[in-house]
Amino acid sequence: MIKKSFFKVCKTSKIKVLRPIVGIDVSSEKFDVCFLEEDQTGKQTVKGSRYFSNDYKGFKLYLEWFSKHKKDCSLTHVIEATGFYHENLCHFLYDNNEQVSVVLAQKVKYFSKSLPPHYSS
Repeated sequence: MIKKSFFKVCKTSKIKVLRPIVGIDVSSEKFDVCFLEEDQTGKQTVKGSRYFSNDYKGFKLYLEWFSKHKKDCSLTHVIEATGFYHENLCHFLYDNNEQVSVVLAQKVKYFSKSLPPHYSS
């Protein structure tokens, strides 16, 4: 079980938001993103989703897009490892001082199965 103290609390509204996360699924031509926030009550809210081209131009557009969403909170980009397609995006985000986590698709699947029903989407 993850302790609540692990998360940075963001004071963006009356209800405190725990660390927001962007989930990223990368393919050869594009990458899909989903921006998610979870508040202190455990409620998860999708704040936005979009896709971008998997090239430098798409990376820059993504950087602008999520910068508008993240407010003053630290943000973790969780990228599903897909062959080598995710590597350029990881390097781009790292070079722009962003926090990146690369996870295996199977790990994500089993982790989501381990969560209580109100956490799964």
